[in-house]
Parts: sequence; structure tokens; C-alpha cells
Amino acid sequence: MVPIIFSRIGTNIRENKKILFGIGVLSVVLFFGGPHVANAILHDLLHPVTWVTILVNALIGVASGLLTLAGLLLDKALLFTLNTQNLKDITAIGIGWEVIRDLINMIFIFVVIYIGINTI
Repeated sequence: MVPIIFSRIGTNIRENKKILFGIGVLSVVLFFGGPHVANAILHDLLHPVTWVTILVNALIGVASGLLTLAGLLLDKALLFTLNTQNLKDITAIGIGWEVIRDLINMIFIFVVIYIGINTI
């Protein structure tokens, strides 16, 4: 089974020799024949724009690091505050909810009684 597959691949390669040769030549030309750029690095280092660019890139790097840390801190804070399992363990929240709920209900009942008495 395996030799049959390889024999078919071999015949396809023999039939397409010109195409494979063209692809090989094109690959070599594109790899080795690309543009060659000359750089005057000493002249670039003496130019003030280069120093400004280096300074700006350094500042952007520092700002990026600080913003990354702030984002991580915000992620942790949101994870903690949106996790309702932390709130179920605190008894003050349960007691506070009951007190506020009962007070609001009493105020609502008094408002309804006041409106009822004023309509009579």
C-alpha cells in the first residue's frame, strides 16, 4: 500500500519537473535577490530625532507596563466584586438587607395609608 502511494507521488513529480524547477528558481531569487539596504548607523545616532524617538519609545514602554499592571489590578478587583460567593458569607449584608427592606415596606404602607386618608 505504501509503495503504491510513493510511486504515484514520484510519477507526479516526474511529470511536473518544469513547474517544480520554476518554483525552486523563484524561491532562490526571492530569498537571495531581495533589496539590500545600507545603513549609516553613526549618522543616525548623532541625529536629534533619533534620540527623541528613543525617548518616546521608552516612555511608551513604561506607560504600557503601568497600564498593563492597572489592567491586571482592575481584573482582580472585578473578579472579587462580581463573585457573589464572597457576599453570602458576610452576615452584615443579610441583616442590612432585611432592615432596609422592612423600612422601605413600612414607608410604602404609610404612604398608601396617607393617600387613602386624604382621598376620604
